[in-house]
Amino acid sequence: MIELGDCGGELTVKCYDSKGQWSHSACVKVCMVIKAPRGTMALFGTHKEKWLPLQVETIKSFVEQYTETR
Repeated sequence: MIELGDCGGELTVKCYDSKGQWSHSACVKVCMVIKAPRGTMALFGTHKEKWLPLQVETIKSFVEQYTETR
């Protein structure tokens, strides 16, 4: 499980295809960890500029879902 202390660190993640078969691994940097009572979300990547719009949408969706379940 990713924790707040992992922010800024590097992890190796395994990527799986839609059938659950391992396809490859990637070394990523943990850019942000958001913890809420109903879940944890981690944003990571290697090219911050490239991923910024996706990260913004991910945070927005997470917050909206959390707000609706309270």
